[in-house]
Amino acid sequence: MIAVLALAGIVITLAVVPSADTHLLNRESSIVRGSFRKVLSNSRLLKLNFGIMCLHILLMSSFVALPLAMEKAGLAASEHWIVYLVTMLVSFAAVVPFIIYAEKYRRMKQVFMGCVAVLFCAEVLLWLSARTCGASSPACSCSSWLQRDGSHSAFADQQRVTGRLQGHRDGGLLTSQFIGVAIGGSLGGWLYGLQGAGLVFIAGAVLAALWFLVSSTMKEPPYVSSLRITLSELAVKDSALESRLKAQPGVAEAIVVPEERSAYVKVDTKQTNRGQLEALVNSL
Repeated sequence: MIAVLALAGIVITLAVVPSADTHLLNRESSIVRGSFRKVLSNSRLLKLNFGIMCLHILLMSSFVALPLAMEKAGLAASEHWIVYLVTMLVSFAAVVPFIIYAEKYRRMKQVFMGCVAVLFCAEVLLWLSARTCGASSPACSCSSWLQRDGSHSAFADQQRVTGRLQGHRDGGLLTSQFIGVAIGGSLGGWLYGLQGAGLVFIAGAVLAALWFLVSSTMKEPPYVSSLRITLSELAVKDSALESRLKAQPGVAEAIVVPEERSAYVKVDTKQTNRGQLEALVNSL
């Protein structure tokens, strides 16, 4: 079935999707030479990517051990889906208030660190459950919900931050995810083979604590959105356009690239929105 769907996707791409008459480079999503070094040397991005890697290590390693711990607690494997479904639904719903609060009151760093702390607590509870309660089913379920809630909130906050930092930086984010998945699965299986689920969970708690310490050194992210505005032929020829864009309230950065017929703007949309910037450009 997967092969059939893949083949159908190829046919649709070749036969249905129209070909563009002209192609303009978009720095928000394309590879631009000379940008890799800037991305790899950006300490804020390196800390974010480290956190994303830690998150996926925690998820993969814990969910190598968690099903075995729940089965040991007496919950049949055929009933695990109930725990997963409930924790997923509840944690997804719990994420929304945190995102709204972080965006509305501009407390992204505080909310993000709180989510990492929740992950730490979840790992400690899972460890205590495996050690003292014989991995009781209620304790595993509660800890699983805390872990899912913390991980979804942390990942959503990271996406909100990196969502303003596109292009090559998305590549670093995705690479960190896959590295974390690979390390987490292997590490979780190895640690479980050494001393069981307890060792997996305590190792996860140590990693969450390290992640929290690294996160505490991060600065509050800039509350700006990255916009790409297409320029008319007349606007491209205007040498003062970049200066006028920078002079607008809330604009933190503006770059005009004539060969791409584009202006790249980082702006606080609470002060100036896209419509106002496009009106400025089109008024030329």
